[in-house]
Amino acid sequence: MEYHVSRLKRNNIDITAYYPDYQESNVIRDSQIKNYFGRRLSLDSFRYLAYIDFIEKNLIPTTQIENYLEIGAGNGGFSRTISIVTKAKVFICDLAEGLYLSKMFLEASFDGNKTVF
Repeated sequence: MEYHVSRLKRNNIDITAYYPDYQESNVIRDSQIKNYFGRRLSLDSFRYLAYIDFIEKNLIPTTQIENYLEIGAGNGGFSRTISIVTKAKVFICDLAEGLYLSKMFLEASFDGNKTVF
């Protein structure tokens, strides 16, 4: 995690202003979390936010993303992140086992009120 924090510092990015509405899901164990200025962040958090930075820099402004399709979403962590950061509708296409894993994680992360499977 310290690598990502130092990357932000090198790029003169204030971590308190870095996607301030985002923090790690409560489903993730505390042993995997570090508290940065009152926000729960994990190594995955920083990795997912770096992907969003890449999209913003090289593909499309994230404010223009209305729908996002993720093929092979794993546990749904990046889908959750992009949903929070961009307010996009996220669609997941995966094998049945992967969809079940994503469903369980996302429903627990959003208290079941933002997910439809």
